[in-house]
Amino acid sequence: MASIRESILAYIKGATLAGTAGVGTKIYRSRADSFTPDEAPALNVLIDNEQPNEDTIGKVNADMHIEVQVYHRGSEPDRLADPIVLDVHARMMADTTLGGIAFDVTEDGTSWDFNEADKTALVVRMRYIVRYRHNRNSLTS
Repeated sequence: MASIRESILAYIKGATLAGTAGVGTKIYRSRADSFTPDEAPALNVLIDNEQPNEDTIGKVNADMHIEVQVYHRGSEPDRLADPIVLDVHARMMADTTLGGIAFDVTEDGTSWDFNEADKTALVVRMRYIVRYRHNRNSLTS
């Protein structure tokens, strides 16, 4: 049995982001390996941190901070990544309960990291806060 946290991340990788413009099936969950030039564009879904913020009657409300990374390459990688960024954000905001697993998703900022060597590779880091609830004694329910 998976934690609610892993269920949320799997849902985002699968149901939420499947079919994102220009990416095809290149959607990864916590990929640690560097992307090769021919793998662009691609998405990577990672967890950053999680904070409990309320504990009432055996239930804990938690804020899980996630990052959806958009990887792209080209002579103007930020311009090339823009339609993907737009689609990712629209998909993340379209169902803020993530199929009923969470009770809210909010935007938490975006940054653009260009490759220092040749400036043709870019990772756009789109951050979101996913709010969900779990039992005090179990991360699976």
